[in-house]
Amino acid sequence: MRRRLIRTIPLTAAFVLALWAVPAFPQAVFYVDDDAPPGGDGTSWGTAFRFPQDALAVASNGEIRIAGGIYKPDEDKDNPNGTGDRAATFQLLDAVALLGGYAGFGAPDPDSRDLILHETLLTGDLAGDDGPGYQGIFENSYHVVTADGTDGTAVLDGFTITAGNCFESSGSDAELHQKCAPGGWLCRCGEAHRRGDRNHLRRRAGRG
Repeated sequence: MRRRLIRTIPLTAAFVLALWAVPAFPQAVFYVDDDAPPGGDGTSWGTAFRFPQDALAVASNGEIRIAGGIYKPDEDKDNPNGTGDRAATFQLLDAVALLGGYAGFGAPDPDSRDLILHETLLTGDLAGDDGPGYQGIFENSYHVVTADGTDGTAVLDGFTITAGNCFESSGSDAELHQKCAPGGWLCRCGEAHRRGDRNHLRRRAGRG
């Protein structure tokens, strides 16, 4: 069985989070691109899903390749404009690798991968209204990405994760404590998830 490795690139100026594992399962591949035509089944770049949640709903193993773009956890084919549900999250799956940074639909080589040129942003800014001084953050996702309960076969590689906010505009300290972990990311999982360095977590004064 082919083994896949990721090289480590030291980063000193950013808070870095990454997951890596060496999968040992048949490779099904699904494709996601926010520029793809509506109604795709995810089986090619030409028929790519437009939202990662639709790929996560059908994947049981293999890869989900996601083109550069901006993706929110409350969006899917049935809710293309989002639901506003702050509890919505990109929940990782055992035996599934989420891979960002692809050129995607319409590119000469859609499988070309460049994490900078094709930045793939997972954002909790559900209303698209975040501003200076924490303006507009109180409708943001509690946790943009979650790996709760997964094992070392769940993979996240090549994403920027931003704009999670686990705080409420009001509520008791107990309510805040129950919701709060790093706002962009929540992981109650094994150390196998922390190999590599090709995901970036953008933090805003500790709010994720």
